[in-house]
Order: sequence, then C-alpha cells, then structure tokens
Amino acid sequence: MTDISSKKVLQHQGEKYRRKFHILEKLSLQKGKEKGFDTDNMIMCGRVATLLDNGQNSIPQLSKTLGISRQATHKAVGKLVKKGFVQMQEWD
Repeated sequence: MTDISSKKVLQHQGEKYRRKFHILEKLSLQKGKEKGFDTDNMIMCGRVATLLDNGQNSIPQLSKTLGISRQATHKAVGKLVKKGFVQMQEWD
C-alpha cells in the first residue's frame, strides 16, 4: 500500500514540475520577444546549451537526452553556432 501512495505522490510532483517549467518557458519567450531576440526555437536552443554545459557534447547524446531526432538537434546546435555561443569541431 505504501508503494501505491508513493507512486501517486511522484506523479503529482512530476505534473507540478511540468507546469512550473511550462511557465518558465512562456516567460522566457515573452522576455526574449520584448528584448528583440529571435525567439524561433529559443527554448530548444536553451535546453541544448544547458546540456552542453553539463558535459553532453555530441549530437547523438543530445538527441537521446532531449528525445528528438538528430536532425532537430543539429538544427538547434546550428543556431547556437551561428550566434557564436558554441563551436562545432570534428571528432577523430
């Protein structure tokens, strides 16, 4: 019986955090627009940048963690490269 109640708590907390992250993303987009930033794909680029800062440094790693295709990940990384936030380099 304890297991069931603890699972319900974890599910509830997960929903609570999803709502908080959703609010943060909406605020980020709103502020980005107010400051004149190109907000196209801004949230995904932010997620990619955070993962890069935490040691995930390949397209396949990023794709797996984000749960998106390699093509979508490459597009987000490409935007960060274009803006000068990250650099791409070849692996041996």
